[in-house]
Amino acid sequence: MTSAPLPLISQLIPLDVEAALLEQTLRSALLQIYPNFEVILAGPASPEAMACALRYAALDSRVRFEPCALEGLDAARRCFELARGDFVVFLRPGDRLVPHALGRLAAPLLGMPGVILAAGKHTRVDAAGAPLPDTPSTALLFAQDTHLPGMVFGDLLLRAERNLLGALSGVLFSRGTRAAEALFRIGGTSFRANADLALWLALLAEGDGAYLAEPLCYVRERPHAHDALHEWPTLLKAAQATGFLADVESARRAWVACLRRLSAASLHDRMAAAMLPLCATALGDPTPPEPLP
Repeated sequence: MTSAPLPLISQLIPLDVEAALLEQTLRSALLQIYPNFEVILAGPASPEAMACALRYAALDSRVRFEPCALEGLDAARRCFELARGDFVVFLRPGDRLVPHALGRLAAPLLGMPGVILAAGKHTRVDAAGAPLPDTPSTALLFAQDTHLPGMVFGDLLLRAERNLLGALSGVLFSRGTRAAEALFRIGGTSFRANADLALWLALLAEGDGAYLAEPLCYVRERPHAHDALHEWPTLLKAAQATGFLADVESARRAWVACLRRLSAASLHDRMAAAMLPLCATALGDPTPPEPLP
């Protein structure tokens, strides 16, 4: 008796860079041990990147390439529209998965009821591919594989004031969700600088998340989005409207941290400054989450 095939995973590569970085990402995508996947590329491309994408698409039927004028998040959305997989994972050009990444990330979604998102540790690399020291966003989040209820996971990300999942690349999620269909939106609001975090929060509002305590994705160092902090108050408001930070003290703590960061960055206004002394001090950490079996 033959077993059912594993679900199809779509690896989505929105184009925006030169051929050398694209080829690194394509190679890592095609070297995945997980047996059932496709690779989707869409977006504008330089002549070199165009030739690279066309060459790989001609050599491997699992690769599909649609040249188009869409850039950035619009190219990511087009990749998603072209995807046929049950699960999807974004890969920005220049980022790379380890060969067993898809299998490891798919295991919680296949084996744990309610899990719709899985992420592993990210490793920062420079333009030459050499490892860089961790930042707070890429440091190991838990010492062991951990299953988190979606709202708990989302609250953790919001209290941390940053995307602890390490940006867009290398996070596997279920395509058949409301959040996936409305990419980069939460609470009816679209985001750009915090688009990845908005997507993770919207997904976690629908289901649980799993964090795998293993380096699974190498992410190229990129310039920081200067307007990410400026978007944060809107993100907090949208997240609260979706049900996150339901506890009054947790919400107050998140707003205190937000206003302090805005103040330090000289982005606050008189109203924000006046609110600071009205906010309570930060709370302690919640009960540790349940480890994966």
